[in-house]
Amino acid sequence: MRMLARAGVLAALIAPLLFLPGRADAHPLGNFSVNHYDGLTVHPDRVDLKSIVDIAEIPTMQEKPAVDVDGDGRISPAESDAYARSQCADLGGAVHATVDGSGLRWTVSGAVLEHPAGQADLPTSRLTCSLTAPLDVSSPVELAFDDTFRGDRVGWHEITAVGDGVTVDSSVPARSVSDELRKYPDDLLADPMNVRTARLRIQPGAGAGTSGPAPAGTSMGVLDRASQALASFVGKQELTPWVGLLAVLLALVLGASHAALPGHGKTVIAAYLVGRRGTSRDALVVGATVTLTHTAGVLVLGLLLSASSALAGESVLRWLGIGSGLLIAGIGVVLLRSAALRRDPLAGHGHGHGHGHGHGH
Repeated sequence: MRMLARAGVLAALIAPLLFLPGRADAHPLGNFSVNHYDGLTVHPDRVDLKSIVDIAEIPTMQEKPAVDVDGDGRISPAESDAYARSQCADLGGAVHATVDGSGLRWTVSGAVLEHPAGQADLPTSRLTCSLTAPLDVSSPVELAFDDTFRGDRVGWHEITAVGDGVTVDSSVPARSVSDELRKYPDDLLADPMNVRTARLRIQPGAGAGTSGPAPAGTSMGVLDRASQALASFVGKQELTPWVGLLAVLLALVLGASHAALPGHGKTVIAAYLVGRRGTSRDALVVGATVTLTHTAGVLVLGLLLSASSALAGESVLRWLGIGSGLLIAGIGVVLLRSAALRRDPLAGHGHGHGHGHGHGH
């Protein structure tokens, strides 16, 4: 039952990712994302790094067994601290910096793991690592920085750099446009930030890098708000028959609104019905099939992600996208062949003369 409940909540979170394009909720690329922010502060004798990893609801749930080592279902402060130190040590080995070609050696000076509430009241993870490395800026130097920590995960990537007692000319801004992964600007969600490298020219003397734009606000559409309200309702309310009925009604409203949006092979379905001269009954059968496969797919994906932490959600969605694309292409080929055969009445039709002519005079 616990696994099914987790799968149900995950399905409620996954469904909007499959249904709604361009969501503007707590994480810019959805509930699978792992987002990074690196803030560099250069001093005359060292460089400090504040690295934040904002992990969305689904990967947080998948990683919970690694944090909750005693398996009691509760993350204690000691478990949180131990996991944070371990992750920051890994991060220290994955962020690379060189000064005039010589590598810097990072030392972890602080590690904090927090669990802010996300959709459906599920926890997210916010890992904050403080690192430092010695640096001599008695003369002009060039610093190259590269972040490869969890580089295979989809998410927002941002770097800033400022100088404290030195002058910094940087390829990245001095101010975070996302307020250090607290508020993602809506106008950048269609093309999320993916900055993983930075180049800095550092000179002795007071100064700072160029300030970046001020953090922008976010806005959500009606369907986004309704989807978030449903996820929060599922996560917080006691499950009673009335609550279940209301959830079904809300799901019907969201599903009908979702069905009116572009996509989901509507053109292929319409072509199929027209090509087959389908009736209203055929349309209902096709619609019911799409509904069942949609629902079953989301539930199966929720169960898979609940059962294994090795599955990366965005990888599963990528393969599902490839599979559905191939399926649509196959259906298109079949429809094209069927139309070609109907246009050519001689195609596939043989003419045989199996009658004899007898002439008895």
